[in-house]
Amino acid sequence: MPPMSSIPQCAREERRRAVSHDGGEGCNLYGTLEVARVTGTLTLAPVSLVHAPKSLLALALPTSRQQATEPGRFNVTHQIKKLSFGRDFPGQQSPLDGAWTHSPGGAAVARYFLKVVPTTYEFLSGEALHSSQCSTSRHLNLEL
Repeated sequence: MPPMSSIPQCAREERRRAVSHDGGEGCNLYGTLEVARVTGTLTLAPVSLVHAPKSLLALALPTSRQQATEPGRFNVTHQIKKLSFGRDFPGQQSPLDGAWTHSPGGAAVARYFLKVVPTTYEFLSGEALHSSQCSTSRHLNLEL
């Protein structure tokens, strides 16, 4: 994995975190991912590069050394501002847009189960837009 400072989003977050020194801040993740139409898992995990297995893309880093050595102390509270599959279309509902998950502290795992369904939206002009919609359920598991 390349150094975190070479990834533009992470470099910006590192600079902002260095200026603020606020232990309550997190990391913003954004981007685009193209995937094949197969069952799969996307994992976003708060881990340090030291503890990350080579197969895991570590996208978020703990904000302190103590959190890096004691992962159970990491707070996984988060908000999903927008999550979509395919192009947006009028009237589209995205069930996770704006969703908050609050972790009371300690070890926890937030899991989202999604079913993505291909969708064709037809405009009054007859033009067709091929996209997708999703349904979801979510769970917060407190690890003991």
